[in-house]
Amino acid sequence: MAATGQHCGKTTVALSIYHLLKSMGAKVGFVKPVGQVHVDYKGYDIDKDAAMMAEVFDIDDEDLPYLSPVLIKKGVTQEILSGNIDSKDFIAKIELAHRYFEAKYDWLIIEGTGHAAVGSVAGINNGVSARIFNAPVLLVSGGGIGNVMDRAHSNALVLAEEGVSVAAVMPNKIFPEKREKILYFLGKGMENTGRALVPGMSFCRELANPTFRQLATLFGEEIHGDVGASGRIILHTQVAAASIHRMSHILQDDSAMVIPGSRDEMIISMASMYGLKEFRNKIAGIILSGEPSVEELPMNILKASGIPYFKSNMTSMACIQRIQDYQTKLNAKDQAKIAFLKELAEEQLDLKTIQNLFSED
Repeated sequence: MAATGQHCGKTTVALSIYHLLKSMGAKVGFVKPVGQVHVDYKGYDIDKDAAMMAEVFDIDDEDLPYLSPVLIKKGVTQEILSGNIDSKDFIAKIELAHRYFEAKYDWLIIEGTGHAAVGSVAGINNGVSARIFNAPVLLVSGGGIGNVMDRAHSNALVLAEEGVSVAAVMPNKIFPEKREKILYFLGKGMENTGRALVPGMSFCRELANPTFRQLATLFGEEIHGDVGASGRIILHTQVAAASIHRMSHILQDDSAMVIPGSRDEMIISMASMYGLKEFRNKIAGIILSGEPSVEELPMNILKASGIPYFKSNMTSMACIQRIQDYQTKLNAKDQAKIAFLKELAEEQLDLKTIQNLFSED
């Protein structure tokens, strides 16, 4: 699996296909040959997406040394260009992972890194990884028409240099109201390309938007209150700039409320409203903005309410801007979002077509 660019939803598609295959009882494995952003997972340095998959699906610990065989860490590119690192060493690690997974699983999801050419400087772009695993490519794209066709063509050219073919293009995050038209014209555009069109999933705010926990991570702040409720998906972000009476009428469902820490009356009111049934679904969490510390009384009331909250020294508008600029990434701890994704995959992904395209039988 490769993507035509960033934010196409490649990892969510990988997770979805893994889930569907596992649900039917298949022996399925996962590998990300080349990773860039890594985390410590059970004592192993592993690409963050690979670690997420391992945690979500409780992947065998014995797979962990092979889950992301190559990590392009900081400074590695300069070491390669200086001749201090030989790309053959990377290829050997990927080949070792290939032998391990080939002997163990019936199906293997191989997640590439970014678009087809990523990793070229190290001699291990997505085409090289696909060639080593002898795997045709599922190319995940965004949800347009001309843009999808152009990017699919350019990525296919890079892959072809390694003798790898694009078996299918999967337009993903398609706006529901445009889904039928987009798929119709993409189908016509791909008639003579030799590539199948496999529809991806529709754009969903529940997947595109962050959880309150993710917002706290974005700001680098610790969540207080009911941490267990911080997994709610944030559909709206609102600044408590109006009067309390006005705010009670304009509150939207699943909102993160940005409240200046100096507005004692608003903090107390939101804490009180959180205890009422008609507002419980509206207030998902509170971000206290600004440098001044919150007075003791409103802070005690806020703590007693159980609302998930965190404090940021940024201004309210700066908080809003940071949230608007944020690109949500899936996290293993976001169980509500992952459960929603699995349900969506069961409804919208055609696993049978995918199996037919990528089966060796």
